[in-house]
Amino acid sequence: MRVEVLLFAGAKLAFGEAVLDVSLPDGATADSLLQQLSAVNPVFERIAAVTQMAVNEEYVPKAHLLYDGDTVAIIPPVSGGSDRPISVADAGRDHSSRDRAHRRNRDVKGGVRGYHEDDAEGKLM
Repeated sequence: MRVEVLLFAGAKLAFGEAVLDVSLPDGATADSLLQQLSAVNPVFERIAAVTQMAVNEEYVPKAHLLYDGDTVAIIPPVSGGSDRPISVADAGRDHSSRDRAHRRNRDVKGGVRGYHEDDAEGKLM
């Protein structure tokens, strides 16, 4: 069977495409699709572990059976607020040191010093 896979956020970055046409064996589940894509692209494996999925525009559990002609959306978690793009290599990285630095750079009046990995001192925002 064949399914159309719509990729968003980090999944789209990992494959460099927004849409994939994937061939699967009969009886495949949403999870087996993730496993197949992870085998093809190891970077995607980290994203697959935390992604949500929708089939034909409805969220489904990973045990959901897929059928020929289904459209599967792979929707990784996304966040906002950064003015710099995050690379696929950053997906799943431990950013706790950046978070600690961000908290450390708050001044008494509630202003926040911006933090960037390459600029540990930051600047007043």
